Amino acid sequence: MSLITALLLAQSVFRYESPDRSITLQANGGAASVLGQDRLKFELKGAVKVVSSKDDLGLNASSMTGVVRREGKGQVIENMVATGGVSMNQGSMVRLNCGSATVKRSGGQYDVQMRGGVTINSRGATTATVTGSSGQALLGQSGLVRAELSGGVRINMIQKSGNLIATGQRLDVSNQGRSIRLSGGVKVRGSGTGGGGVPFGTLDNVSEVRIELDSKGQLASLRWGS
Repeated sequence: MSLITALLLAQSVFRYESPDRSITLQANGGAASVLGQDRLKFELKGAVKVVSSKDDLGLNASSMTGVVRREGKGQVIENMVATGGVSMNQGSMVRLNCGSATVKRSGGQYDVQMRGGVTINSRGATTATVTGSSGQALLGQSGLVRAELSGGVRINMIQKSGNLIATGQRLDVSNQGRSIRLSGGVKVRGSGTGGGGVPFGTLDNVSEVRIELDSKGQLASLRWGS
């Protein structure tokens, strides 16, 4: 039995912190093993908490199986599968909530596959909350890079001078969160105007709605098709 496994089994609350404090893991129990000179595998259960200070990433869940590897002088999350009330944040700007998530890191970005009551909250000049039954998101250092949600989607956008709620069957976010497309029997309910003066209004059963935000996060255009 390795020293790290013995420590994990001996404690009622396990806490791992990398030597440079770039990675912190905490849970009520589980197991850990060495995969190689630069990689560690963790299988954690009960009040799991993951923090990657290098990527400004945090995760909470009921259970998590994942791999931590060395990168430069620190450590990063290579991959993880989390289940049970998953909550994941990228800094203070983006938060994801879902029933389960599969996370893979590549090039400093995180690809997140989500299932079960997916919610994405994004804050800025526009505060947006999107929901769906399943989806995928790509997170970078600047926040949400792109996302795809399906299965009865909904978006609630709030700006200083108005708000918009739209529903449909699919939602795609691209261009660093500035381009939003809803499709499949889209309905829109809006009041006031966007920050750029574009009026919010009402639409029923259109094939798609496209929302564009400017570089400051203000509504630049709202387009729709029948």
